[in-house]
Order: sequence, then structure tokens, then C-alpha cells
Amino acid sequence: MSKLRLPINCRSLELELQEALKADELYRLQNDAKLRAVEQNVSTYEDFRQMVNAAHLKPMEHADLKPVPKRPWNPIADMDNSNMVMLLDKINEKESEDCLKVSTKEDNTFQGKIPTTYQEFVQTWKMIRECEEKFHYIKILRYILREKIFRAEIPSSLLVELIDICFQNVSIIDHIEPIIEILRILSKCNRFCLAVSFMKENEREICRQLFRELLINVDHQNEISKDTIKALALSYKVRFE
Repeated sequence: MSKLRLPINCRSLELELQEALKADELYRLQNDAKLRAVEQNVSTYEDFRQMVNAAHLKPMEHADLKPVPKRPWNPIADMDNSNMVMLLDKINEKESEDCLKVSTKEDNTFQGKIPTTYQEFVQTWKMIRECEEKFHYIKILRYILREKIFRAEIPSSLLVELIDICFQNVSIIDHIEPIIEILRILSKCNRFCLAVSFMKENEREICRQLFRELLINVDHQNEISKDTIKALALSYKVRFE
């Protein structure tokens, strides 16, 4: 059959025409760009080449700009997890300082000063005699332990003391959640793993007993707290049989 008798593919012809028109338009734009480059006396060939290659590009119209979404009434809802954690740490630190300020008015042990360094913390820590008062002290300061008190490291000897204080207060139901939070914060301190590795066997046993008591005393319905305790136990090298 002769090619002249084949049916004409109008769609194909239309596409070829569109491509030819696009090529012609691109040639015209690039040629105009070359003339502008010569008129502007561009300094380098690279500048000349970039003007020609970008000849087909159009400046953005106002309608092309993506509208800025309205900020939610609650800015926290628009933050990612890392920013959320940082914000909560700031809030918790502020609450810790406020609580300690109240305590200083009622108890001369704190000497009216919030410790911001390890040395200041230890100085007050050694002056406190009662176990319950020591627990009260670290409970109030728990949100600044990592960033201020133990910024450089947490010594093994002091870590053992803090664990022992928590153990002596674990039987009080209201102290369960603060103890879990204190243990979690301590586990994030610098050189925590090194401090745990230096613990003696009798000190490790106190740590094991603390975590056993936490699991026993925590609300039986609170599976989240139980999972948190078990995860923390691994950080403290405690394994349940």
C-alpha cells in the first residue's frame, strides 16, 4: 500500500508542530539573549553562557509565590520533636528554679541560693543531713542536674549516693514518678556509663533493689512507667531475672 494512502495521524502531527514551535521560540529567546549579552559587554564566557541558557526562564509572578500558612494559636503544635523537648526542658528548668526559690524561704539549708555549678551543689549537699531532705533537694533540682550541675560529668561516688537516696525514698508512692525522672535525667549526664562501670558490687545491688522496688510500687495499670523503668534499668546495667 502506498504511504500516501495511509491514514493521517493528526495527533502526531500536532505534537510535531508544538515541538517545532517550542524549538523556534527557544532559538528566538537564546538569540535575543546573545544580543543582550553583547550589548551588556559581559566579562566572561561563563556569564555569556549562563545568560543564553537561562533565556527561556521567566521571573516569578506574585501568584506563583506560595502563601505563608497562618501560625496556629498554639505555637508548640507547630514544632518538631527536638524543639518540643528543648522547650519542655526550658519550662522544667524554670519550674525547678521557682520551686527552689520557694524552698529557700522556708528552709535555711539552701541558703537562699540556687546552685548552678557542681561545686555549689556539693557544698549544699554535704550540709544536708536528713535523707528525706536530700531527696527533696535533688527532686527540686532534677531539671537542672544535667545542664548545670553535672554539665561536665557525674562522678561515680555521687551517683551512688543519689541512687541510695532514691532507694531510701522509693517506698513512698508520691516519690515514684520523681525518682523515675531523676534516674532518667542522670542517665543522660556526661560520662554516666563510665560512672556506672565504676560501681562496686554492693552498690550495684542497691541499684538492683531500687529498680525492683520501682516495678513493685508503680501503679499496676501504668504500663508506660513500667516500660520506662525497664529501659532505665538497662542503662544502669540492671537486668531482671
